[in-house]
Amino acid sequence: GSRWTFQATRMNGVIGSWILKPDQMQVINPLLILAFIPIFETGIYPLFAKCNLLIRPLQRMGVGGILAAVAFILSAIVELQLEPTYAVLPGSGQAQLRIFNAYNCPMDLMLNSETSGTVNGLSKLDLLDLRVSGTALYNANITPSQDCVDVTPPGSLFDFQVVEGQAKSVFITREGNEPVLKNISGYDTIEKSDDGYPMIRVFYNVLTGNELKFNQDGGSKNFNYDLNPESYQTEYIAEPASFTVMLGNNSLGQVNLQLGGVYTYILNEETATTTAKLITVTSPNTMHMLWLIPQYVIMTMGEVMFSITGLEFAFTQAPVSMKSVLQSGWLLTVAFGNLVVIIIAEAKFFDSQANEFFLFAGLMLLDMALFCWMAMKYKYVETPEEDNAGANLPLEAPKNKSRNGSTSQPLNSEDKGRNGVENKSFNRDE
Repeated sequence: GSRWTFQATRMNGVIGSWILKPDQMQVINPLLILAFIPIFETGIYPLFAKCNLLIRPLQRMGVGGILAAVAFILSAIVELQLEPTYAVLPGSGQAQLRIFNAYNCPMDLMLNSETSGTVNGLSKLDLLDLRVSGTALYNANITPSQDCVDVTPPGSLFDFQVVEGQAKSVFITREGNEPVLKNISGYDTIEKSDDGYPMIRVFYNVLTGNELKFNQDGGSKNFNYDLNPESYQTEYIAEPASFTVMLGNNSLGQVNLQLGGVYTYILNEETATTTAKLITVTSPNTMHMLWLIPQYVIMTMGEVMFSITGLEFAFTQAPVSMKSVLQSGWLLTVAFGNLVVIIIAEAKFFDSQANEFFLFAGLMLLDMALFCWMAMKYKYVETPEEDNAGANLPLEAPKNKSRNGSTSQPLNSEDKGRNGVENKSFNRDE
């Protein structure tokens, strides 16, 4: 459940003007259970019974467990489709560097006297596989391209430090006629937000203090932020929408913030002109959240066939004195199942969530194979029908006269055990 909810935070829940929240997907399961119980009892089971299938409880439970495994396979397939939109994180012995260019012309970059690439205008250069052990100091040399007008090459190098396992950004902007490389403090947040909302940060170089406004087009979700000329960055989480960006009273165009996206908005204000552009750091969610419905449907079918049938099986097959104990034991298995999930999740056997889903599916199929083998050898305890044998007996049995003329009802051996021994000397007429 929690794994699938987390999966939903990496998906697009926009339906028209309404946004489907990841937590709301959990409502599907109980609603489907309420709908499937009568459907299975009045439709599915009788239909299969005509083909002599799904008659016994253990048969239904086995099929239900297999359906649960299929649901996990579907969730793994969905996860494989989502992984290309996930952030690329630095691993052990690695660091990441992103160079943002606020100029509207390319800049050539050299790190530690080695050519690293060209940063296009209003764009970024990603260096995602820097080999670092602990920390490393880099010096950068910026060379404006021939397309850069009235830009003087800087007279010095720029130093910054990268740390193993972290992502860092630097920002090329203008000071006078020279480009400068500003070192962004802290480390980058490149992972998607926990709630799936877009995250945006602004790298800016403004001449005077001003207000940056994000006004939602046709809506009321507006965000205003004060820009300080002594600083050059700010970041926040916004709601998904299309916004018109205003710097003071000047419009800088429109930006579209989508669910799951991580963005950097670069802004460079000059006397004659202001340049700005939204750059995507981590791709937004592209797969729609409704693609989770098939796995929810199949898992709910498995729950109806396994859990509900299992509770009924545990009650009807248990001795009278053990029915409550068996019901408690059945519920205890849920706790053990949650414990297994916690152990696997905390152990982090896999980097990919899809592999974890495949593991759950494999464990479920293995468990169902063992379950079906045991079910084939199980002998059901037939519930005895109500004893109606005495219902057809006459109310009064034929009477026999004794030697003294009295009548008595013949007693069989069982009756004698219950009613005592006949006293032949007793006379009813006396």
